[in-house]
This record gives sequence, C-alpha cells and structure tokens, in this order.
Amino acid sequence: MIPKQFHPIVLLITFLISSCSEQELEPVDCAGIENGSTICGCTDTTAFNYNSNATFDDGSCKDFLDNGDYYLFFNGEDAYIDLDNIMPQLSYTKAAWVKRLNSDSAPNNIISGNTGHAFFAPQSQGSRLSAGHNGNYTVVQDADPLPEDVWTFVVVTYDADLSSGTLTLFKNGVQVAQATEVDSPNENDQTYIGRFGSGAHWNGYIDEVAIWNKPLDISEIAELANTISEMDAMSDRGNYVSSNGLVGYWKMNEGRGLLLSDASGNENTGIVHFASWATCNECGCMDESACNYDPLATIDNRTCEYVDDPCDICVNGSLMRDDNDNDGICNDADDDDDNDNVLDEDDLDPFDNTVCSDLDGDGCDDCSSGIFDLNNDGVDDDGDGICNGCGTDTTFSTILSGTAGYEIIRSSYCNYIVSGSSGKTILMEIDEFGNEIWSQTYNEISGNHWGNSVSNTSDGGYVIAAAQNTIIKTDANGALEWYHKLSFSSPHYVEDVIETFSGDYVVVGGVGGDPGTDGHSQKGQAFILRLSAGGVVQWTRRYGILNTPNDSFYGIVQADDGGFVVVGEKLQDRNFEFYDHFWVVKTDGNGQMDWYHELGGNLWDEARDIVKLSDDSYIITGKKSLSSTNIDMWTMHVNSSGSIIWQMGHGNNNNDTATSLTVTDNEDVAVVAGYTRNNSFAEFKYRVWGIEIATGQLLWSKIHGGNQEDKAYAIVQAYDQGYKIVGRSYSQGTESVNWMVKTDSIGD
Repeated sequence: MIPKQFHPIVLLITFLISSCSEQELEPVDCAGIENGSTICGCTDTTAFNYNSNATFDDGSCKDFLDNGDYYLFFNGEDAYIDLDNIMPQLSYTKAAWVKRLNSDSAPNNIISGNTGHAFFAPQSQGSRLSAGHNGNYTVVQDADPLPEDVWTFVVVTYDADLSSGTLTLFKNGVQVAQATEVDSPNENDQTYIGRFGSGAHWNGYIDEVAIWNKPLDISEIAELANTISEMDAMSDRGNYVSSNGLVGYWKMNEGRGLLLSDASGNENTGIVHFASWATCNECGCMDESACNYDPLATIDNRTCEYVDDPCDICVNGSLMRDDNDNDGICNDADDDDDNDNVLDEDDLDPFDNTVCSDLDGDGCDDCSSGIFDLNNDGVDDDGDGICNGCGTDTTFSTILSGTAGYEIIRSSYCNYIVSGSSGKTILMEIDEFGNEIWSQTYNEISGNHWGNSVSNTSDGGYVIAAAQNTIIKTDANGALEWYHKLSFSSPHYVEDVIETFSGDYVVVGGVGGDPGTDGHSQKGQAFILRLSAGGVVQWTRRYGILNTPNDSFYGIVQADDGGFVVVGEKLQDRNFEFYDHFWVVKTDGNGQMDWYHELGGNLWDEARDIVKLSDDSYIITGKKSLSSTNIDMWTMHVNSSGSIIWQMGHGNNNNDTATSLTVTDNEDVAVVAGYTRNNSFAEFKYRVWGIEIATGQLLWSKIHGGNQEDKAYAIVQAYDQGYKIVGRSYSQGTESVNWMVKTDSIGD
C-alpha cells in the first residue's frame, strides 16, 4: 500500500571452510552439492510463488507477495482484475482505496460482478459513489462526486438481516448514503476489480481491496479508513474485529506480474488483465546502501533491493543474477555455466548450451542438441555419417510458399525460418538452397493475421508478431503452442516481438483505424506490451499523440540494462495527420521512457528496423523524405546513451525505402534491404545497400527485380556470408508471390 499523505527472503549461502586440508574446495550449488546444477525455489504447489522448475525447496514459499508499496493503474478501457466466483450472495462488505482520474464517460466500476451487484462512480452521473443490486445499481448514491486525483477510502456494506436488506455507502470512514428493503444480489459467477459485466471499466488507480462475508459496522470502517496505517484487514485491532470474515484481501504490493495474491490466506488469486503496476512519483528506495537507491525519493516505498546473495550484482540500479543456469553457483565460479557438459574454458560460447565445439570436424556443433553429444550434433541428409555442411557459396532466386515473406532469420543446422502470409500467417523452415523443410499455417486462429516478424525463443521454438491483435508461439517445428488475441476495442497491429532476458515477451506495434473525432484515445498511439512466458498480458504502455492515425513502432531490441529500444514513426503534429517523423525511443524494463529521438522534416520519415551491436549501440534504418518525389534510405548509428554517432541518407534521387537490416558477423558492415524506383511511373524493385558501420559510408548498392512491383521486406546474413532477402513480388508470377533472392557478400 502507498502512504495516502497525498490523498527478503535472504538466501543464506553456507561456505564450507576446511581446516584439515589446503586443497581448494569445489563450488557448491544452492542445495549444497559440489558442482551441482540444482534449481532452488518454492516446490509447494499450493504456494503463491510455486516454481515448477525448482528441484530443491529453499524455504521461500509464500501465501502472498509483498515487494513494496505499489498499486495498479486502470486505463478505463480494458483493464480489470478477475476474482472469479467469490462474492457472498447475502450479507457482505466491499472496500478499496481508489484515486479517480477524469475521463469523458468512464463508468468507473470499483468492485462489481458480471451481473447482480455493482459498486462504482459513474462519470455520467457526476462521478458520485453508487451501489446496488439486480439492475438497480444506484439504489444508494453519494450526493457529492468522488474526488478527482485524490486517494479516497470507499466502502459499501449490505446487511441482509436488517430492515429487509440494508445497503450503506461510506467515504473516508463516514456514512454518505443508505437504503433499506434492498433485495439480496442475484447469483453471479464472476466478480471483478475495475469492471462490470463485459465492460464499464474504472479509470484511475486502485490500491488494497477487501471483501467480507458480513457487514462491517461504522466503527470498524472508521478504523480501516485510518490513513496512518494500511487497511491491514488480516488483523483485529482497535474497533476492527472482523478479520475472520474475510473472503479475500488483495494488498496489491506485488509490483510486477499478472497474479494478485490473496493476503487473507483463502487463495482467491486475482488475474490482472491490462492493468499496470505503479508507485507514487515521490516514492522509491531511500536507503543509500541499496542497489536501487533513489536520491529523488521522499517517501520510502519498501522496494529497496540489496546485494545479499553471492550471485547478486548491481547494474545501473537494478539487481541482477550472475548465474546463467540458476544452479546457485555464480558464473565466475561455475566451470560449466550452460550445463552442456563442456567446461567453460573449452566452450566456444559458455552461456549457450547449443554452442561448444566441433571436435569431430563434421561442420556441426557438438552441442547442437543442447548437450555435448557427437552422435547427435546435426542433420545428415545423405546418410554418410557426416552432418550437412554449412555455407555453400550460392547466388540464386526462388519462389517460396505464400503470397509474401515479411521476415527471415537464421535457424539451426544451416537452415532459415521465414514468416509471411498465405491469406493467414505462414511459417516455414528452408535449407540454405531454399528447399522447404516444413511449413505451417494457422487457420485455426480466427480473424485477420499474417507473420510480420518472427524471433527465436530459448526453448528452440519461435514467437510470431502476427499483425492484427495476434501473437503466436510455436515449437521448433512450427506447431502451435499458444496464441494470444489482444482484446482492445480498436485493432492493434503487432509489428515485432522478442523474448526478453527473463524469458517472457515484449510486443510492439500501432493501433489501426481512422480515429476521426470520436475520441478513442487508443487510436494512433504506438504501444509496447509485455507478455508472460505463457502469453498473458502483463502491462501495456502507449506513446505518441492521442487520437491520430499514424504513430507506430516497427522494431524492438533489448538493451544490456534490461530496457528496450524501439523504432517507428511518430506523427509530426495533430494538424498534419500524414506527415511522420523518424522515431527512436529508449525505455527502461517497465516501458518508462529514458530518451528518444524524433527526427525528420515535414513529409514522410520513418524508422523501420533496428539491430543491436555487441557494444550495446544500435543501427537503425528507414526512410527520409527530401521532397514529395525524392525519398532516401536513411540509416543511423546511436550509442547506448542515445547520442547519434552518425546518420546518413543514400538514394541518388530515387524513391528508396529501407525496411530491414542485418549486420555481418564481425559487425563491420550493416546491410539494408528495401525497395526502389527511379520515378513515380516506374515499378518498385528489391534494393540492398552495404554500409560501413564505422563511418556510415555507402560501400555498395544492388537492385534486383522484374517488370512488375517487387518489394523486399526482410534480410539476413547467410551462412556463406552472402544475404537472403524475402518480400513480395508481382514480377515472378501471375499473382503476388514470396520471392527469395540469395546474393553474395556484396549483394550480387
């Protein structure tokens, strides 16, 4: 709970010290096993923080989580918490701390059902606190509006046995309305925080919610309303004696994640939908010895993090684990950081269990299977006992499945993954010669969707940004594991998705539809959205100008500090709805902006793709309009703090648009793909540029295409140091086809 003035488990690592021997002791894992690989955590399946991956219980199990003083923000459009079927059908009390924000017409439900009962402050009725049952939801109503932007303690009680049903409203511990002869609420099977029925959402903040199966009296409510302490509904104190009547108590102090733990001990876990975690502007860690000390904080919100464990390190104010395989042995003491059975000193990549060596000289990594195994280290198509070689020098073009290819990435065993469209999303694996190994379409997923981008995931599968409201997760063979359809009122076009260092996912894109003048604040804004590893939305952040048709993000990478760098287009001004700027934004891990660049003139400028280099700097590409008929491919190099190292335009008075880029393995050259034409009457063709990363100077430029429109959308460096380019072509068939061009190292 956040103070309303503005109305650890410590892991004990035991070091074994021997006085009997001069021999250096082997490092022990979190279970005390020498050179072990135990994963420690809570193994109690009934605990809120149960860890299904843990193999040793470390005593960390908790009934509820308290990571500091937090609360949740509800956007008035789609944010809510599902508490399932917990509402008593007779007497009850509902209580919460709320802070209302102004909006055009928010219904502002606080704690309500899918039917039967409502507790809200509808803007259409002057934002007056109201409650009722069974269709008459304003049977009690405050005479005054609920204060705006002020924390307020609100309560409604219902006594089924008093005067044929008595409903009473309280605000800040004082009774403000009462009605008698009120029927009990009809049976309902869902109760929500921040929503009623299928909509009618709360706009603002909510902190600490409790439900009892009895009506509290006025003296108990006054005790709970005391702003000096938390609601503290679990413990009887002063006039409050009803802790045994708690159905659920949600302190909202998790500060992260999509689950709301029930502090009452009744295991009524809430599921967070689209609400985002927040703390007050003045709040932060005030302990100077903590990793995340905030010198600007004037209110300590109990979020201090300390380097308590030998494997904890403090990086830029964030506590991080220096333990790649989570076995309790820190990386500098762990001889095998990726558990692939190869010592780090002999491992080509000690933090990737699929890369280690090629001792048998067959062209495939000995750890391709995830562990050192010479008999299972690659694909042997010809059965000669030697795995397929990689990097055969080739130049060719071929037609792949589908009507367009929007992304191509390297896979394993010399192969590639392509995402695109065949009317719906298509995903395929091809070998280095363009032969299809497998392909998958996802017709079982409803609505419009296509494969805008695809990324590798740590489990060997793939995650697809599938355009309209859709994210798809597959296994290594493209088989569907799960998908998530965003449930916003306006279509959200998912442009890119990556797996984070933590194993969850971050999605970027923009909101479609012409907003006109109807006030849909989502429309036009770019968004960053974080999904759990299972595909559940954790939070959504929006950027840009409200109620516009253009702002969008097209690409994202994760920075070394755990934040994100995103690129896209931003509307220049609300009065110039179709003139955009080249947009680069750096955020922290929670989507809060660190720095940004908004570049360009009065025409059409946009950033389309980004690659992170090994020094945590970034290459970004897109287009810049020199005039309405002269558009240049535009590329820039930005360091980790946002300073522009160089920016260059290349186009030779053509209409040139860059859509994708890759960098060479040695990071000497950035290779950009897109499309070009030399006048407004000519057809577009594939174009590829080679740019020196050190200076931004153009090294070479090549054009590929026929006599009809051909647009390249994605490029990747091939295993032979050439490039594979995919896109959409009308010159290679009677209709749109997915045309792949394979070039050499200079684009020929």
